[in-house]
Amino acid sequence: MKKLIFVFALFFCFSLIAKVDLFHEPSFDLDVSKGLELELIVRSGYNEIDKATVYYRETGSLSYFEADMDLGSETNPICSVRIKELKNFKGGLDYYFSISTITNQTIMLPKVQAEQNPFHVIFSKDNYFNDFIRISPDNEFSDSQKDFIIAISFFNAENSIDLSTLQLILNGKDVTKKATISNNMIVYKPQKVRSAKHIYHLNARLRNGKKVHSKRWETTVRKAEAKNIVDGDIIELNGNSYLSYIGNNTKYESSDLDSSGDDRINFGLNLYSRYNWLRFKSKLYITSLEDKKKQSVNRYNFQFDVPHFKLVIGDYTPNMGSFILSGKNVRGFSSIVNLENLRFLATYGSTRRTVNGEAITDTTFSAGAFNRKTMAVSTEIGSKTGFSFGFSFVKNKDDVNSLNEQYYLAVAKDSLANCIEGVYDENNPMLMPNDNIVFGVNTDFRFYENRLTFGAETAFSMYNSNIIGGSISQDDLEDFLGMEEGETPFDPESLENIFVINKNVEPFILGKTSLAYKGFAKAFFYNNFLNINYSVIGSSFKSLSTNYLQTGASTLTIVDNYNLSKYKINVNIGLNLISDNPYGEKEVTTNSTGFFSNFYYNPPDLPYFKFGVNRNSSKNDADDSDYPDFESELSIKSNSYYVGFGYELGRLNIAPTKLSFNLSNYSNSDEAYERYRNKRNSITISGKSFFNDIPLITLLSYTFTQNNDTMPDTANVLVNTKPLFNSIYFKANYLLVDNKLKPFFDFRFTGYGGDGIKQSSKMFNIGAEYAVLINMSLYSDFGIRSYDNKDVDDVNYSNYNWKFKIKYKF
Repeated sequence: MKKLIFVFALFFCFSLIAKVDLFHEPSFDLDVSKGLELELIVRSGYNEIDKATVYYRETGSLSYFEADMDLGSETNPICSVRIKELKNFKGGLDYYFSISTITNQTIMLPKVQAEQNPFHVIFSKDNYFNDFIRISPDNEFSDSQKDFIIAISFFNAENSIDLSTLQLILNGKDVTKKATISNNMIVYKPQKVRSAKHIYHLNARLRNGKKVHSKRWETTVRKAEAKNIVDGDIIELNGNSYLSYIGNNTKYESSDLDSSGDDRINFGLNLYSRYNWLRFKSKLYITSLEDKKKQSVNRYNFQFDVPHFKLVIGDYTPNMGSFILSGKNVRGFSSIVNLENLRFLATYGSTRRTVNGEAITDTTFSAGAFNRKTMAVSTEIGSKTGFSFGFSFVKNKDDVNSLNEQYYLAVAKDSLANCIEGVYDENNPMLMPNDNIVFGVNTDFRFYENRLTFGAETAFSMYNSNIIGGSISQDDLEDFLGMEEGETPFDPESLENIFVINKNVEPFILGKTSLAYKGFAKAFFYNNFLNINYSVIGSSFKSLSTNYLQTGASTLTIVDNYNLSKYKINVNIGLNLISDNPYGEKEVTTNSTGFFSNFYYNPPDLPYFKFGVNRNSSKNDADDSDYPDFESELSIKSNSYYVGFGYELGRLNIAPTKLSFNLSNYSNSDEAYERYRNKRNSITISGKSFFNDIPLITLLSYTFTQNNDTMPDTANVLVNTKPLFNSIYFKANYLLVDNKLKPFFDFRFTGYGGDGIKQSSKMFNIGAEYAVLINMSLYSDFGIRSYDNKDVDDVNYSNYNWKFKIKYKF
């Protein structure tokens, strides 16, 4: 316990004084159909960052998905990512950030217990009329000029819509008079349509007087092209590609420090094709960040779809439940069968590739990484709207033969000759290969068109932490278990291809600690979504094919999300209760309680208001009198509050402006021994202006942060510091040549002050995006950053960045 507390305190202190300073303003709500763009601002230490990752999940779930973030540049230090796969997320979104530095340190945000205390986002629901259904054009591929037709059906509402009030709006113009209207459909075919992006939607009134509208659809129309024809059937083929380059150079004022620079090149290609009932998709991503000394960053796949069957070759992220396979990229083969009362998914491939270590001397090496093979099967029988039952299985095994001994065994030390000859000791591994099997079952009961769902999942695992040397012999097993000869019912060596059994199996005798289970209930009525989830994961349960699972813990999560669209109100309330001793194995139990609530009110033509609170506490039942040799009590509290409001000044004739004000407060402290205490207050004021007479959009933002930190110094004496942070950001976008040319420039000033800290940086970027053709666009920008440290002149530097990107659609 003492060691755990020390490690936690050390990690926390490091995160406060680390060179990398991160800032994130949580999104308050989002439209699920549009996805979510997350931005992480690097206030300082950008050049220390090696990789940025965001982990996300539906609120109430156990395991996280992961996505790599774009690192931006030193002159525009914003790590960003767009999460699109949110259509099935109903209860809100949890997410946290993980930053890996070039010195192999990991920085989390939120800083404390990020996995259990993530950021939360409310899901807003666009108030569109669901019975407006677009029939044409097909959203899967672009239309040509010749075939462009807008057809919108309202079959399910033909008796409730007042047909005389229908309005079809295309690119801001009412084209209803030129459209053909029937009892359940409206069809419009323009006489001429230019090759460009077109936006359209439908307005109407119901017979009861209520106004309704459809989604806002977008279609990019291409020039008419000849299509390939095979046996009278048309083959559709389209896609997009891009090529980008980022180069930077850093020049230090000190002659003792050498200038440095690096380049990044990325290439992406997406293809979509359809012929009769066969559909084909492929994705390719290649980057110069690919490094054989690390896990793969490049991605590719080929996907073939026919009715009720899909085959994926390459990189794929299957989902087989919280305990089996979730959030892991598998490079191999995946097949999916989807019938009315039967679903089947099978995948086989690598979740981790072989990475060789590095030479330290002629005979010693640092550890590498084994190739990890994953084979998983999941089947589900039953109705998607009623009762269903499923079974899942996954095997994860490291291939010992994928690495040479020098990369996972320490050199033998028993003789000088062995050191010289490079003999490696099997009993002293630097890296241990694993073997893991997980079996699981799941069941669901769905009622009222899936508005009410009850379900359960359970799984048990077998895990071997070190399979070097293979399985134990039957005689050695009987000696290990204290049995007589012939008492074991099986020979471990005969089962080696299924699971490696030796003294490193954890636990050796299966029990409830190897079991994981959860039960959940979801209800969605009257714009109110309630999600209740209870799970218990044994301390010995291991699943190498899932992202973070808190083993040895019981968790109760209750989340309620209420969306009153008519009044534009969103309310989100959640409670998390976690205990790390569900089976009473440990003498000391730690309980964590988390509560969060968000409120968002956005009425039309009135100021919006938002408020959020997140309170967490972790406390154990240890008594220092029982452990007189060291401090054992644990009591940590963290609280965050934020409030914001804004208003659109639409009556400003020159430039209607959206104003916003955000205030946040964060605190974290050790309540047991007062070893550290951190407080942060932050204010952000911004205004976004849309000029009427000129095609100009500007954004001006100011952020001020005050910290009040108390932490131990190197002599373990508590020291109080009060650093300050200021940031001013201005950006302007201009539109020229019928909106084809979009030049921009931005300026950002950041400064640290307080307690003798005097550091500042100025960042300036200028660039433009130009639509050369309807199918092709070019983007380029140039940035400069200057860093000034008043206390240490030798570290002052200037940084130059240049970006170029070409995109092509076909």
